[in-house]
This record gives sequence, C-alpha cells and structure tokens, in this order.
Amino acid sequence: MNLKLRWFVTFAAWAVVLTTVISVLLTQVASNQIRQQAGNSLADVAYQMSDKLERGMFERYRDIQVAASLVAKLQLENNTEGMQRLLNRLQTTYSDYAWIGLTDAEGKVLVATQDLLEGNDVSDRPWFRNAINDISYVGDVHPALLLEEALAAEQGGEPLRFVDIAIPIRNAEGDITGVLGSHLNWRWGRELESSVINTMKLGGSAEMILVGNDNQVVLGPKELMEHEISSQALEELSLNNSGYLIETWDNGVTYVVGYAQNRGYRDYEGLDWKVIVRQPLRDTFAPVTELRKNAILVSVVVVILFAFIGWFSAERISRPLLEITAAARALGNDPRVNKIPMLRDYPEVNDLSVALNTLIQRVDDKQRQLTQLNEDLDHKVRRRTKEVLKANEDLKYEIAERRKAQLEREKLIQELERQASTDALTGLANRRYFFEHGDRLLKRAKRQDQPISMLMFDLDYFKAFNDEFGHAAGDEVLVAVGNLILGTVRETDIGARTGGEEFAVVLDSTDLEGAEMLANRLHRGLNSLKFDSIPDDRTVTMSLGIALWDREENLEHLLNRADKVMYEAKQKGRNQTVTASS
Repeated sequence: MNLKLRWFVTFAAWAVVLTTVISVLLTQVASNQIRQQAGNSLADVAYQMSDKLERGMFERYRDIQVAASLVAKLQLENNTEGMQRLLNRLQTTYSDYAWIGLTDAEGKVLVATQDLLEGNDVSDRPWFRNAINDISYVGDVHPALLLEEALAAEQGGEPLRFVDIAIPIRNAEGDITGVLGSHLNWRWGRELESSVINTMKLGGSAEMILVGNDNQVVLGPKELMEHEISSQALEELSLNNSGYLIETWDNGVTYVVGYAQNRGYRDYEGLDWKVIVRQPLRDTFAPVTELRKNAILVSVVVVILFAFIGWFSAERISRPLLEITAAARALGNDPRVNKIPMLRDYPEVNDLSVALNTLIQRVDDKQRQLTQLNEDLDHKVRRRTKEVLKANEDLKYEIAERRKAQLEREKLIQELERQASTDALTGLANRRYFFEHGDRLLKRAKRQDQPISMLMFDLDYFKAFNDEFGHAAGDEVLVAVGNLILGTVRETDIGARTGGEEFAVVLDSTDLEGAEMLANRLHRGLNSLKFDSIPDDRTVTMSLGIALWDREENLEHLLNRADKVMYEAKQKGRNQTVTASS
C-alpha cells in the first residue's frame, strides 16, 4: 500500500472512529437526560393528580360535614322542606354529587336529592353502618347498587362508580339521630385525569392509572379496570412518596413509569390511592432515535470529507517524495543526474533534499579517499614484502626460542600433574589424594594410639538448586563450601571433595566430641554464607554424618559408616548431624 492510499485510509479510519465515539457519547448523554426528564415529568404528573384527588376529596368531605351541621339544625326545626332544598342546592352547586340523602337512625331514607331512594332501607350499606356508629366515613370507588338502575341512563350504559361520604347527624343532646350520606360520581376522577394530562401536555401515548388500597385499578385503561396489577412502582411507594422507574409490564411493553401518593389532606385521612403515569419507552426515546439518525448522516458526511482531505494531503506530501525517489534511482545510471533536486514544497522535504545532497557529497569524498588509500596500501605491501624476506634470519632465532618454551611447557605439565591431586573448583583434595594420604594418617594414628574421626556431608537438594539457579550458582556454592572447610579444619586434617556435592574430612587426633563441635561450626558457617547468585531468603544446608575410627577398620570402611549415617540425617529431615554408633 503506497503512502497516498495509506494516508487516505488513515484519515477515513480516524474519521470513522471519532464520529462513532462522538455519536455514541451524544446519544448516550441524550438518552440519560431524556430518561431523567421524562421520568421526572411523569412523576410530577402523578404527584399533581394525587394532590388534586386528595384536595378534591377533602373539599367534598368538608361539603358534607357543613351540610350535616345545617341538616341537624333543620331537623330540630322539623323543616323537611328546608332539608330538601339544601340537599338539592348542594347537588346543583357541585354536579358530581350523584345522590345525597338523609336517613333516620334505622337506615330509612327520609330526604334525598331528586327524591331518589326516599323510603328505601340502606341500613346494610357500609357508609350507613360506619356513620351510625359515629365514624365519619369515606368509601373507596365501588359499583352502585341501589342507584344503578335509576342513574344508568345518564351514563349512556357505562357502569357507574361512586365514592361514598357519610357523616352522622346529632340532636341537641349529642345523640345520633341519622346519617347524611352522599355518592360522588366517579366521572369526577375521569375528568380530573383529562384535565391533568392536558394541562401537563403529555403525549397521546401516556396513560394514568389510579390504584385503590386493594391494588385494584379504579381509574385507567379499560383493559386494566377492576384488575389487580403488579408493578415495582407500588413497592417503591412504600418507601418514597414519588419517583420514577423503567419496567416491563405484563403486556410485554417497557414503560417509563412515574408514581406518587399523597396520604390525605388536613383532617381528611385519604383512601390510600396510588397514582401511576406510564408512557412507552419507545415513545419517550423517539427524539433520541431521531438524533441517532441525524448523527449517522453527519458522520457519513464527516468521514467522506476527512477522506478527501486525506487524499489531497497525501497527494501534496507524496509528490515531492516521489520526485526525490526518481532522482535517487537515476544517480549513477544517468550521467546528467549528479544530485537530488532541491524541493521546497514544505520544510521537511526541503530538509530531506539538503540532507540527501550532503550525503551524496560525503559518499563522493569517501570514494576519492578510498582510491587514494588503495594506492597507499599497494605501496605498503611491496615494502612489507621486502621486510619479510629480511625477517627470515630473525625466524631462526624465533625457532630457538620456541624450543626453550617447549622445555618450560614440559615442566608446567609436571606441575599440573602434581596439582591433579587437588580439586580444581574448590581447592580441596580430590578423592585420590584423600585415600592415599588418609591411609597414611590411619597408620600413624594406630602407631601413636590416637583417635581419628570421619565427617561425611552432602549439600541438601543440590540438584534442584542447580536446576533452579543454574550451574554457575552451584559452582559458587561449592567454592564457598570448599573455602569454609579450608578455613575450619587444621593443617593436619584432610578435607576433600569426594563427589559432585559430597565432602569428607578426616580429623587427626579428634574424638567424637571434637568432631561434633567441628560439625556444628560447619553448620553455622554454611548458614551464614551469602551468595551473589542466590536470593537472600534462600539458604544452603547440608546433612552430615560422623563416625569414630575403629582401630581395626580401613579408611574405606570408615568412610562408608560415615556415609550411611549421613543418609540417615537426610531421611530425618536434612540440615542436621547424625553420629554413627560405636
């Protein structure tokens, strides 16, 4: 791939990466902001609806309380006609009162709006039973029983729903003489829902759901009416009065859900109504989808623009480089070309032209110097030839000197043979020297009736040590152990390296006590050693066996006894000394 095409692809690739990152970040930020704004907006609508419901119910509750006090006065005056006018006027003032009626203490309707249900017995109705027992009653949304046939025509066949409010009536002595009850038409709730949604300017896909204290829907979409729903929002309302969340409902649609609950207003305790406002997530994120489409279009335009910028930039950069390349290839082939053209398209190519011409000049200078050097060298060779011929006489003298060196070499070989009795690595006696001089030491001890002790020891885990740290580290340890032995034993003792990591010491005129003392010194000395090739937390230990010489045994037998107890030391855990029994 040439520079021009590579530059074009690079610009395009960077444009794709940058526009993709920016688009993703923008849509992500927009999604988060829209999610939060939509959630807060829906939660605010739910709160407004809940607040208006509670305030509206408080006002109706106060209406009936005031009416009850007026009815009680009219009842004392036995003014039935006045009571009838009062109830009709209250219904006229607020048309959502579907029915208002006064009962006696037995539950018989005495006076009612529009004369509905007068004379009927309502003693089994919850509103009457609670009020007659001195409980101001507000009942949740429920179907109409006695009023359904009388009022159904007004609703065009739609099932009637009511909210009950009932207040006890008392005489001058404070005794309950009856109940003033009312049925508030639930169309009031539907109208309030429309008012709030229109005021808050929610989209057509937003739905409001009012849930009663039994978790049944009392206001909302037809498919949910009088059904118990399960929503995480209901659980959240037990912790917070309002908020929002995103969840998938039983219909498989994911919604942004705002929720709120106001628990009463002033002395009205409320009906534990919970308001939920939901909107499909796809409708909420419609602006984000549009933003994403626009971002993709802009990204395509930016990528194309960057690609063309890269193409023209590469053209401007590569053209002078190609001219310099052509000139460089012509050097030496075309006699008309003897330097690189000076191009000034941009500073870097100008510097390159200067640098290449400087290099060419240097090469020419070196070529001339090389020619001169060859001539000088030829002259020196001829002169050297003469000197070599003259040196033949000196060669005879050199041969004589070599003969002398040969004699010195033979002496050196003899010295090396002497040194062959010493271990080259550790400086200790080798096995041959150990046995030759050890036997002499035993013979002398037998003549002089002196004790002899044998120490045999082996470095613990030395093979694994070599494998881990290398043979150079192993040699360092062996040299250090050899120096430790040489610095610990006496000149009359014999310390030897008998194997790879095995060492033996014959102690002249030494009993077991002395041998054990020396063994302890060796242990301590080895433990204190530090090595350049080994970490400080790794130590080198040895297992050591001691045997006291029996006057009738030879050196090899003594060595075998010491070797045997040395392996007993290894079997017992290593890094310790075991003494052979007599």
